[in-house]
Amino acid sequence: MNLRRRVAFLVVLMALAVMASSCLPAVAEGPVLPTPCPSVTAIPAPVPVPPASKLIYALVDRSISYEALSRQALGLFADVLDVPGVVSPGDRVMVSWIGSDSYSPSSSLFSEVVPRPPERGFPTPVPSPTEPPSGSPVLSWAAYAKQVQKFQCDVATQNRQVKSLVDAGETDRKAALQAFHLKAGSLKNIETPKGDPSTGICDALSKVSEVFSSPLDGVDWASYRLLIFSDMEEWPLPKGGRLCDSVNLKSKLKGVTVVVAMFYCPNGQVCQNWRANYPQMRDAWETVFQDAEASLVSGFLRVEASTPETVAYMLR
Repeated sequence: MNLRRRVAFLVVLMALAVMASSCLPAVAEGPVLPTPCPSVTAIPAPVPVPPASKLIYALVDRSISYEALSRQALGLFADVLDVPGVVSPGDRVMVSWIGSDSYSPSSSLFSEVVPRPPERGFPTPVPSPTEPPSGSPVLSWAAYAKQVQKFQCDVATQNRQVKSLVDAGETDRKAALQAFHLKAGSLKNIETPKGDPSTGICDALSKVSEVFSSPLDGVDWASYRLLIFSDMEEWPLPKGGRLCDSVNLKSKLKGVTVVVAMFYCPNGQVCQNWRANYPQMRDAWETVFQDAEASLVSGFLRVEASTPETVAYMLR
């Protein structure tokens, strides 16, 4: 077949193809179907659990023997409150001086509640479609398949809503803690008064026991923490008898966790006498807390060992 015939043959084939295509019925364009939603698992909404709020009370010694450390103790306590996990929304924090007026309301210098973030409502879970009975018509199963597809899409949408609400709740929680920490930071700026000639630890404990024994703000606190910054040198010393007999703390600090931090012994002869008497004095205070049914954590934590992280760990 020469070249001219080949070209003619190809032209005929192309003409036949065009004629055949013109005989085919036109196909109407239908609507674009949505992309099927993948199978998803519903994210459960958080179950609202009443927070187990705690009451943290700090006592700071301002007696003559401890006045050099009073302001440092307030700063340390502010740093302890900044450690994650020490306070939660709903907790209350209180601070009072230890001095000659320990029992008086005038000794109180800080009382704040960690704000609770607003509660957020979560959507009702999407109901699952009901599978048709066995032997149902094909059309019933086709309708069920469409219901399943819609269910999966609705669950995917609701999952995004739940995640958004959970993220917003976490943002609210962080904002509440930040607002509290700004107030607690003011403890570092408090001017400590001149050293008090009296100590009054027992009177301070009596005041704290009364606060712990009655609902505050209409709240029955789930747990109590007592943090004491002091050299634990009660003055004037009781004449005979035991420490704190005059205020009767018997069983009045039941279940309270007690931490003594920044325990300090001055230099010189006073320190030598204190070191000699320390075991006896420590035992005397341990007896006081045992009689009050409090839990004294790890004895006395000395100044050099009192870091924010260590004190925070002991408070938990």
